[in-house]
Amino acid sequence: MRALNCVGRFIVGRPRLVMSMKLEEQQPIDVYVDSDYAGCPRTRKSTSGGCVMMGSHLIKAWSSTQNNVISLSSGEAELYSIVKGVGQGLGIRQFLEDLGVSAAMRVHTDSAAAQGICKRVGLGTQRHIAVNSLWVQEKLRRKEFSLFKVRGEDNPTYLLTKHLPSDKMVRCLGFMGAAFREGRPAAAPMRKEHERITGKYLTGRWQKQPGMSWTTMKWK
Repeated sequence: MRALNCVGRFIVGRPRLVMSMKLEEQQPIDVYVDSDYAGCPRTRKSTSGGCVMMGSHLIKAWSSTQNNVISLSSGEAELYSIVKGVGQGLGIRQFLEDLGVSAAMRVHTDSAAAQGICKRVGLGTQRHIAVNSLWVQEKLRRKEFSLFKVRGEDNPTYLLTKHLPSDKMVRCLGFMGAAFREGRPAAAPMRKEHERITGKYLTGRWQKQPGMSWTTMKWK
């Protein structure tokens, strides 16, 4: 109930979220990833999140629990988030290539440990890592994407994996081209007084009488 009250207060205070996409020149595909190690208090599974950007345009975002394995370290959890982010980025790049658009791909993570695992060959000392996640090493060696280190406070995917105060939330949303707005958008049509919906029946020019189907409504 306490969590539900928090959600309700948030919706009342932030009634509208606006996504903006301004005209820009073609930009590389930037994939930002993050992971919350052992964030689930019941199963101790980690939560991974990421977003795909082209310039200031948000193309895709996700936040999900890592169901395939239970990570034994924060570096391993970050590696699995990189694996998913690379997969999402490659899929979007292939879609662009089908449209005749060629774009480089850059992956950003705030984990130096996961970055080191991706740059080495094989498991190294991390014997417990799932072998089916090491295909990113080959992709990185082939230079199919570039891997960069980003500071934690500059990583917008913190919004998708962690509980953030309102100021940091607004900052992350602003990076994704989103912003909170007040009131009703001017372009949205206003509902007229006679179109109000009260109870089970529609009061207005069209009215559904008891025992009638919506296809045989009576004109009022």
